[in-house]
Amino acid sequence: MGLDVLVRSLFSGPVLAGLLALGTMSSAFALEVSKGGVLDCSALIHLYVGEVENLNGGLTAVHVQMFENARRVAGHLPFAPSALRTCKVSKVPEAVDFDPVRFDEGVSTWRAEEGGVFTVSPKKVRQMIREMTGG
Repeated sequence: MGLDVLVRSLFSGPVLAGLLALGTMSSAFALEVSKGGVLDCSALIHLYVGEVENLNGGLTAVHVQMFENARRVAGHLPFAPSALRTCKVSKVPEAVDFDPVRFDEGVSTWRAEEGGVFTVSPKKVRQMIREMTGG
């Protein structure tokens, strides 16, 4: 399954539709997360922050690439800041293979589709991707 198909399925699937909503951003989170930062969300899951975007109405999307065991799992995933509250800013960012082309394609698709953001944890999103793709 290609990245564009996965992104579209994440935003159009009826099962996932209830998990997507626009989130709000806390000022504490804003101070810690910035473009190029790495978030440690578990021992295995790391997020590279490609962009933090302020949306209409004071809402925010944190656009990331997801890595598990240093392997890219998804080229673009948008999260509400509240979904990332259990993640920690990495003190020493891991060497991750950030792919700007896949990231930009994902953000463009997200904007064109007027997508929402994940309000569930990155661990839960990884589980959903694994169930959808078998890997």
